[in-house]
Amino acid sequence: MFVVFSGQGSQKMHMGRLFADNERVISYIKQASKIVNMDIMHLVMDATSNELNLTQNAQLAIFVMSYALFKLVEPMLGPIHAMAGHSLGEYTALAAAGIISFEDACMFIKERSFLMQQVSGKMLAVLGMDKAKLNLAASLVSNKEKGEECYIANINSSTQIVLSGNEKAIDRAHSVIAAIGGRSVVLPVSGPFHSPYMQDACQKLEGVIDRLDISIAHDRCIQVFSNVTSYPEHDWKKIIKVHMSSPVLWAETLANMSVRYPSEEFIEIGATSLLTSMA
Repeated sequence: MFVVFSGQGSQKMHMGRLFADNERVISYIKQASKIVNMDIMHLVMDATSNELNLTQNAQLAIFVMSYALFKLVEPMLGPIHAMAGHSLGEYTALAAAGIISFEDACMFIKERSFLMQQVSGKMLAVLGMDKAKLNLAASLVSNKEKGEECYIANINSSTQIVLSGNEKAIDRAHSVIAAIGGRSVVLPVSGPFHSPYMQDACQKLEGVIDRLDISIAHDRCIQVFSNVTSYPEHDWKKIIKVHMSSPVLWAETLANMSVRYPSEEFIEIGATSLLTSMA
């Protein structure tokens, strides 16, 4: 079996209420709230959609709920051979696999999400267009001299690819794709994630990454496939330092996991079934 974890965009209002009476889940929410000095309980139980969709709120809420749900169901899963997570979900996978601690992951995601929230831009999910056509569309709507560019950010499946970039460039891409009969949807995120626009934020995060305690005891850690390379990794500090500005190679990640473990099933842990739909 391999386990996959949802990323930003999978948040749902009141996603913690179903587990309000589960002491184990609640204990992780309370623990995280103390670690980051934020009211995670409010975010997963009572926050409005606008409040929850803020990057700094969404990422912590998704991570804490996903990790808590994993710990809840872990005894029922049987042997786990590998894990992966979509974008933010990669850090849930690292924590669930024992490569970084829950405490370190909470603090890291707080810093990461704060820096990501400072970068303005948009992301656009495009349905039914291949990578070559989207690369051409991105080049046509970009204006480098004005700093208005967009890039392929997520390759989620053969039928869903995400563009990320400057707001004006993404708006032009949205119009161009509609004009040629394509379908696209603006994602509920506030920045141009997984694009070169995130490079400054990556640099600001390097000090925090250097202080992370990364476990390399591979005999007791579950293998985690990275979005950046689509393969299992060992030098996680190197990967994390470029994660925000690198494309999410999700389709390749799932394909490589399936090749490595051809007879295994996967289970998605999160508030939605987005990754199951992509698969």
